[in-house]
Amino acid sequence: MSNNCDYQNFFNTLELLLFVLDIDGNILYCNDTACDRLGYSRDELIGMPVIDIHPPEQRMFASMLVKDMLDGNADVCPIPIQRRDGKLIQAETRVYMGIWQGKKVLFGVTKDVTDLSLSNEKFTTIFRFNPIAVAITTIKDGTFLEVNDAWSKLTGYSSEEAIGKTVFDLQLYRTNEEREALLTELKVTGFLNNYPIIMRVKGNRNIVGQFSAAHILIDDVECWITALVDITDQVKLEEAISAFRDTVIREARDGIVRSLREGTFVK
Repeated sequence: MSNNCDYQNFFNTLELLLFVLDIDGNILYCNDTACDRLGYSRDELIGMPVIDIHPPEQRMFASMLVKDMLDGNADVCPIPIQRRDGKLIQAETRVYMGIWQGKKVLFGVTKDVTDLSLSNEKFTTIFRFNPIAVAITTIKDGTFLEVNDAWSKLTGYSSEEAIGKTVFDLQLYRTNEEREALLTELKVTGFLNNYPIIMRVKGNRNIVGQFSAAHILIDDVECWITALVDITDQVKLEEAISAFRDTVIREARDGIVRSLREGTFVK
């Protein structure tokens, strides 16, 4: 009895929703977190079929996923759970066979991933609709994992053409040494900010850009999230202004020299 009390005290300190189910899927025990998140008392949950904490229209699918998990054909059930007041909680549930008080039972472990889902949704929205060309590539070999619409518009490559390909497949860098220089700089500083670069886009056309990059980890794979700003027109304008200024200065200087030689210079 003491051991069970110790276990229950421990379970009640966890942020996970924990359930002990009989072999028919009825709740035998749940921790305080499950009661608090779902809005039920423990007495109300005990004896309830666990399938009833899922939205009615998804209960059949949830029961199928639970069976698949027990058969080893699935790892997690991503179906949301439903509070007593009808509000949904984005969740990931795993189910395991075990022994509870000498009886064969199922252990259900549910993680509330609402905040994570919201964060992912915000990131996806910012990434997809960002007016700056943004891409995610692996650091190891430069494989594209994701690109946004602005990147496709700038480079001329659709997401279907880019994702799964490497920067070398698309020949975005004029030489391998140019990318190695970026890698070296990134390893030293941990990030790149408005790094000057010339990148070759679709149609074998070069653009002048400011390249920014930061290190991120996706499923234990080291990646870059990069941003590229096209400053080709700005550079051309600055070069034209510089050339015009040099021409004016040169012609003025030549005019003065010519006037001095011809004695026509007036003070």
